[in-house]
Amino acid sequence: MEFIGHIIIAIFVALILAAALTFGFMLFAWFLALAAIISACVLLRQWWRRWWFVHSATREERSSKVIEVDYRDISDEE
Repeated sequence: MEFIGHIIIAIFVALILAAALTFGFMLFAWFLALAAIISACVLLRQWWRRWWFVHSATREERSSKVIEVDYRDISDEE
């Protein structure tokens, strides 16, 4: 009977260790993926800003505004 108890305890410990290692490796993989995503975002930040600046100007509707002023010739004035 004691032999069966040792086997059950060994199986239980092996399952706990497997679960802990699996969870640890899963966390490690998530942290690696998150670090890679954040690094890519930081590296592409300047490109993203330039892209947004160029494309936001084309998105906004621009109305043609005409400014009416009186011009005077200043080429002869000193």
